[in-house]
Parts: sequence; structure tokens; C-alpha cells
Amino acid sequence: MVVERAAYDAMASYIADNFHGDVAVGQAMLAVANSPMIHDVGLMALCRGWPDSPLLVGARRTCPELIEAAEPVAAWLFASKADAALMARYVVRYPGKLMRDDFGEARNGIAPVRARLQSDRECRDAVFAELKRITEADILIPLAKLLAPSMRNDMAFRTWISERVRAGRQSDRILGQLAFDVLANVCRPVEFAFLEAALTQS
Repeated sequence: MVVERAAYDAMASYIADNFHGDVAVGQAMLAVANSPMIHDVGLMALCRGWPDSPLLVGARRTCPELIEAAEPVAAWLFASKADAALMARYVVRYPGKLMRDDFGEARNGIAPVRARLQSDRECRDAVFAELKRITEADILIPLAKLLAPSMRNDMAFRTWISERVRAGRQSDRILGQLAFDVLANVCRPVEFAFLEAALTQS
């Protein structure tokens, strides 16, 4: 079933990328979204290629209730339909969802989350404001890396990164603080992770 689902995901992704907006194909994806077995595949395809589908318009009203829903469907739905404030609330929770995901499915939501941050300055600013209040390194690092492609030239963001790196280097600890970078799936020194975030382009 894992192999089958990967094949369905790949087919739906191809269809959405190459036939987005096509009415007949959109109806076929709507049928998939209403199927009992692979409805999530159809929903993600609709988000990518037919964001104005009536099914997604209805989903927009229930977004606040779906903030902890299964991934990667939640990522695609929120990136497509949530307003900026709600999307920011979702993004701040996203690293925790990545860390709790044993099967790697949540990682398939990284692309739509980054795309929304890239296109929505209000959402970006809201996430950055929340980022500055968080103290847990395991959450800070993935959030910084999610924001980095769209904010790496922003002076406030770069200053914030520099402050985090400086604080790590000035620590009295004999060994530098380590943190789990869930996006890279490795444990590494905090200052290195922040430096990588500053250089992240995609």
C-alpha cells in the first residue's frame, strides 16, 4: 500500500502540474477526492491545480478545525485556503508535526508551506514575529529554515540569525548546544543550523 500510495501521489502531482485548470480533469480529481481510499490524494491535487473547486471552498470554512489534521493534506489545504493569520498559526505548529511524524508524510507538506510563505508577506511577518518569542531550539531551527528562502535578504531576519549565532558562540558551555534539525533529519550544533538557515535558498 505504501508503494501504491506513492504511485497515486506521483500521478496526481503530474496531472495537477500539467493539466491544472482543465475542467474535465478537475472533475476527475474531484471524484478521486470523494473516493473512500485515496481522497487525500485528490484533495492535494485539487489544491495544486483547481484551488477554486467547490470542495475546497467548503474546506476553507473548516480550516480552523483542521490545524492538527493529518499531513500532508493539512499543509496543502492551509497553504491554499487559510487566511494569513491562520496560516501563521499553522506554520508555527508545523515543526512539531514533523517531529511527531514517524512515516515521513508530513515532509510532503514542506513545499506548499514554503510556497505560501514566499507569496504571502503578511503571513511571513506573522510567523517571524512568533519566531522571535520561541526559545526551544528544536522549533526555532526548522521555522527559521522554512522562512529563510523568502527572508534571507531581509535585514531584520539576518540580524536575528546573527544574534542567535553570536549567543551560541558566547555560551559558557564547554560543548556547544546541540539541537535536532527536523528538516535535515540530523542533530547538529545550534549555531551551525542557524548559519545554514541564513544560507538556505530552497
